[in-house]
Amino acid sequence: KHKSKCYFCGESEDCCLEFHHIDKDNKLFSIGKIPHTKSLEDVKIELDKTICVCANCHRKLHNKLLKYGKMG
Repeated sequence: KHKSKCYFCGESEDCCLEFHHIDKDNKLFSIGKIPHTKSLEDVKIELDKTICVCANCHRKLHNKLLKYGKMG
């Protein structure tokens, strides 16, 4: 499911890539702040709830400038 490029624009520089939860109501924890109590299986389950996006597209998503499947 996860590719090493942005879902929207194709950016592939690792330093620019982030995970975005598709359904924030289904989010149990942030991938960037994994609690020490979580197992590898828990992390994999949480990753399956996300898409890979670059930092710019991530900000655009949160500001409703982008929609899933196409540019805003």
